[in-house]
Amino acid sequence: MSKGQKFAWLSTNFALNVALLAGGLFLLTQQQVTAAVAALASLVAFVGVAREAIKAGPRWREWLLNSNTWVYIAAIVTTFLPTLPVEAFEQLGRLIASLLGQNYQGAVLAAFALLNILYRYFTSPKPPAP
Repeated sequence: MSKGQKFAWLSTNFALNVALLAGGLFLLTQQQVTAAVAALASLVAFVGVAREAIKAGPRWREWLLNSNTWVYIAAIVTTFLPTLPVEAFEQLGRLIASLLGQNYQGAVLAAFALLNILYRYFTSPKPPAP
């Protein structure tokens, strides 16, 4: 939330996040239901990303710096890669914010952190699926 904005219980962002939370609660059930709920959660998140892009209009910089955009993108990706750490999206958001703000030192730090997270994700042994 940016300065001057108040939290609104009836806002679209809050409703979309509640829908994602409700979808996430059902990801712990049977495999077929899990796939259906994951697809639904991904669709809800896609609507959120599209909504944020429409609100930003041609101001792509504003869209990329919006924290809601990153929440929705993270929800989409983690429905397909559920074990991907959410920290990867935090670092990706920091990397883009640093690049857009011409903070190249911060961009290098975020890039190294992101690469470390992704390296550990792809090289560490995965626990067996239940």
